[in-house]
Amino acid sequence: MKSLWVVSCAAAFAAVCAWAGAEAVTATVTGVQSGDLITIQEGGAAKVVRLYGVACPETGQPYADKAKQYVTEKVLNKEVSLEIKATDSEGRPVAMVIGPDYVNLNQSLLDAGLAWWDSQNAAKDAALKGLNAKALAAKSGLWSEAAPLSPWDYRAGHAMKEASYSVGPKPEAAPAAAAAPKKEEPKVIAAKGTEEYKGGGRMVNVKDIQFDKKLTEADGLALLAQHTPTVAKDASGKPIGLAVPDINSIPYANALGFQDGDVISGVNGDAVTDFSQVMPMIEKYKNAQQINVQVVRGGQPTTVTINLR
Repeated sequence: MKSLWVVSCAAAFAAVCAWAGAEAVTATVTGVQSGDLITIQEGGAAKVVRLYGVACPETGQPYADKAKQYVTEKVLNKEVSLEIKATDSEGRPVAMVIGPDYVNLNQSLLDAGLAWWDSQNAAKDAALKGLNAKALAAKSGLWSEAAPLSPWDYRAGHAMKEASYSVGPKPEAAPAAAAAPKKEEPKVIAAKGTEEYKGGGRMVNVKDIQFDKKLTEADGLALLAQHTPTVAKDASGKPIGLAVPDINSIPYANALGFQDGDVISGVNGDAVTDFSQVMPMIEKYKNAQQINVQVVRGGQPTTVTINLR
């Protein structure tokens, strides 16, 4: 799994950073308390789970019932995969929940405008932040209201208890003479090339690489923030893949055959043109023995073949 984590990161799959260090659990959802609280049956015992990175409206707020109904329709009485990322202040596990057909429940709630990005507890999650911004711009769900009140402000106004959690160490204070921040990458990168691949490229055996650096979940979150993929397009404006800023600084990326400027356009023949494809692809290939990553490099196609066993 560690090798797939590194491969995926280098291949524009920064979302797997949070996946790798997490504890995986498969369970059946037996109850839905609210949009962001579900009950699972695990080992013969019931357990309440908080959804990571999202905050749904509290009971009494607009869209609270719709968020609960949405979650009920998606996962109630169904088997889900949970990536346990933390434990909240009430002792409940906090998880990313993947439902049937690889639907990411946390992300889909944000996309439908039925939750806020939980900036209080998941401040570094750029993917969830982006989905929240997308729903806000489209005025989806609760964002159609003139001035929706966040759940944490609602709880503060009603003297309700606030649960908290942390998925990584607190950021250190900035030094007095900090270096100038790196210029933000453009949202769209122009690239020449074709999606027709004719073989060739490089083959890497993961067993020949010495993984001497332990990559934690906190490391993954930091990499996600630093190397968020952007869409690359050909001369006609057609998306051809995802570009990862400064791939060379991702641990083991060079050893695995990737270089700065690479545009990842496919994995095992599946085209990659949108960041939303990342999580389903990681799940699909997590037990694969070999991964063929299609790359546009210097305007020309090549393939990085990685043997995982």
